[in-house]
Order: sequence, then C-alpha cells, then structure tokens
Amino acid sequence: MDIHFPVFLSIFTVSSFLLTSLPLSHGLEDVNYRACNATYSCGDLRNITYPFWGQNRPQLCGSSDMFKLNCDQVNGTSIQVGSQTYKVNSIDESNHTMRLNVQRDFANDFCPTNFTITSLNPPVFHYPTQTVENWTVFYNCPPEVSNSLPTGFNNSFRCTRENRMGNTNLAFRVNGTQLQSQKYNSLLACAIRVQLPVLRDVAVGMEGGIDALNFVLMQGFDVQYLGDPRCIGCYDSGGICGSGVSNNSQFSCHCPDGTRDLTCPRHGDGNPSNVRIKVIIGIICGIVGALLICIAILPPSHGGEDDHHWPCNTTYSCGNLANISSATSLYVTASPPDDTSFAALSPSNDTVARHRRNKDIIEVKGLQFSSTN
Repeated sequence: MDIHFPVFLSIFTVSSFLLTSLPLSHGLEDVNYRACNATYSCGDLRNITYPFWGQNRPQLCGSSDMFKLNCDQVNGTSIQVGSQTYKVNSIDESNHTMRLNVQRDFANDFCPTNFTITSLNPPVFHYPTQTVENWTVFYNCPPEVSNSLPTGFNNSFRCTRENRMGNTNLAFRVNGTQLQSQKYNSLLACAIRVQLPVLRDVAVGMEGGIDALNFVLMQGFDVQYLGDPRCIGCYDSGGICGSGVSNNSQFSCHCPDGTRDLTCPRHGDGNPSNVRIKVIIGIICGIVGALLICIAILPPSHGGEDDHHWPCNTTYSCGNLANISSATSLYVTASPPDDTSFAALSPSNDTVARHRRNKDIIEVKGLQFSSTN
C-alpha cells in the first residue's frame, strides 16, 4: 500500500485540478450567457452578433435601440435610423460596416413632399468617405433654373406628382463635385433638396435621369458603426459581449457563471457557489477515477502468501527432478514418518530438492505421482 499511495495521490490531485478547471457544463451555464450564444440569422444575413440584437437575441445581447434588426422572411432585414427604415443588404463585422439601401421605389414616386433621408447619428454611425459620396436631388424649382444650368447637363427628370407651388415639375440630380461648382448655384433656389448617399465605385461616370438614380440607389451604400473596444477583452476571457439587463446603454460581459462589467474571471475567481459545485464534482470524479486506475495497475492479491513464491506458470527443476509443474500433486514423506503435506520446493546449494516443514529441512529423494481419478 505504501508503494502505490503516491501514485494514488498524484492521480487524485491531477483529476481534481482538471475537473475543477473545466468550464461549467451546459446545465450550469448562466441564462444570459446561453441566450447571447445564439446569433442573428435572417435571409442572406447569417450569424450576426454584438452589437446587433433582435429576433432570437434579446436586447441584453446587443447594444442600444439603434442596433435592433427586424427580420422579415420575405423582404429580409431592416434597421430603423431615426424616422427612416433602411434595408440591410449585408453586415461586415470585421470592418464594422453595414450596406444599406432606402426602401423606396423612386421610379414610381420620386419628388415626395414628405421624403427625407435621416441624417446618421455620429459617432455611432457615419459614412466611410472612401466608399461613399453624396448625390443631391433638387425639385420644386423655379422655371428659370433649367435655363441657367450648363449646356449638356442631362441629369434631370420630371416629378410624377402635380406641382402646386407654381414651379416646374423638373428634378435635377448633381454629385458632390458639381454641387461645389458655381455653375450650379441656381439650384439653390429650389424649394426642396435631398441628399442621397451612394457608392463611389457605382456612381462614377453615371449619367442620366430617374433610371440612373434608381440603379445607383438600389446598390445601397455603406455605413460604418462604432465598435466597442471593451468587447475584445470580454471575448478573450471567454465571455460574450452585451449590455446590462436593466441598462442597455451599459456594456456588460456575459460569462458562463454570470454577467460581469468587463471580462470574465480567471479560474478560481468566479462565483463562489459555482466554484463550489465544480470542486465537489472534481473531487468525486477524481476519487472514482483514481480508484479505477489503481485497481487496474495494482498486482492481484495472492491470498496472504508471502512474496517469495514463484509464479505458477513456471516449472521446477533441481538435480534429478525436472519440469515439475503446479499441476502435479507433490507428496513429501517425512522421516520419521509424519503427516504428509503439500509443500513448495526450493533449490539448495547441493542441487538437491528440499522441503521446508516448520523449522526442519527435509531432503526430497523423489516424487511419486498419483492420479486423483
């Protein structure tokens, strides 16, 4: 027992350490951690995570109301920014970029009196200038505007609704460079102007009226959203980024054993009750595992026999005796005559088999085999 006790103690210690260091089982995980482990998927958008929430992700898994995604299985995902609803074409989480477009068919009804593009909410949302530029559409303009524009300018179209302000029903579209030119200053007299974000690589060199405008707008535009740098530390510690249960403007890190402010605790610093459960499980499993291993590696018991007995699968040879096996019944006749007993043989220096009976050594002259049948 003394020989194998250090092995038992080592196995017990290692098993307990491993079991108490493992993450909590699924049944013991925090409810917020399990809820936020789900991702947002709708239509072409797949596996979207923080700061977005919606559908099967409660708000505590995302950030503020501005990041709520609305799923329509027919029309896809939309997001509300101010009073305007945008269709979400894609989300690039690595670059914190969304591609949006306006949910309106300008071909059938442009020049609406109540149409505005809601300005974004910096610094949470902003246009990446490397990919996005603005087109400006002017309408409800005085009649003289069309006569004052540069020759060859054909980026105009007619509004579909009747103009009740006495102005022309023509609309004019210019890009950012044209808007800065004095050649287009007459457009400032128009009653309504709308700025539309468009993709630079789509808009470059695009000429024409309503068809060109609709084509460019349907490609969407990029919006960059502000990522929270605290999320990196939360993920690195094994948590899931989210917000407070009672305050969605406060960042929180949802951990397997509960919600923390910034990061999940390292091993041994967690919730006391959960740590206690893991310790108990580790000890029980460590003891059981150690006992099983010890049973497997310890030699079998010999029923109290001393350690000097030879293995039974060997044969005995000494002097004139050869190849005596354990299957042979050995009788030794004592002199003077005494009781006959089974005995173990051991070689002596004079190569004669001898039998040890009590304290006497009896020389074995020969073996007599008898059948038990």
